[in-house]
Amino acid sequence: NIDNDRLARYTYEVTSFDGDRQGGTASSEGIVFGSAIEAPFSYSFDCEDEIEFFRVVDSNEDNRTWTFIPDSKCMGYSWNPSGYADDWFITPPLRLKAGFIYTLRYLMSSENESFIETHEVRLGTSATPGDMTQVITESTDVCTKSSNDWMSFEKRVTVSEDGIYYIGFHAV
Repeated sequence: NIDNDRLARYTYEVTSFDGDRQGGTASSEGIVFGSAIEAPFSYSFDCEDEIEFFRVVDSNEDNRTWTFIPDSKCMGYSWNPSGYADDWFITPPLRLKAGFIYTLRYLMSSENESFIETHEVRLGTSATPGDMTQVITESTDVCTKSSNDWMSFEKRVTVSEDGIYYIGFHAV
């Protein structure tokens, strides 16, 4: 059963049977459904379970994208040496209200000073890259001495009307 009042991730599995023989099982991509998260909210990324309501989009389909890094308790982008990134890490649905000023705080790092990472952060009305139309952070380079050295960002976010929104972290 689907509970509209509780945010949850739903998947489906299909297994083929022919008499006593069982075939392989295919799983659907997870779909997040239910009530949006109310502000204030935060994520510590202490464990991989915390990202189950987030969406990862490998827009350039290079199989190099955002992944959970347990030792650092963060999400990381797997660098592609043959091209530019175009990958998104998108929040669960967030209920935001017009007239409020929200503060977005996040940390970023690079592997080391030789690997400059570029990111932008956008706000949209759905969990798809094409709907990420409001810029929160312009395209910004991140260069740190190590992956344990963090740059801190703090941005103000407003919306023009009450609704459900998503924040997308875009590796570019």
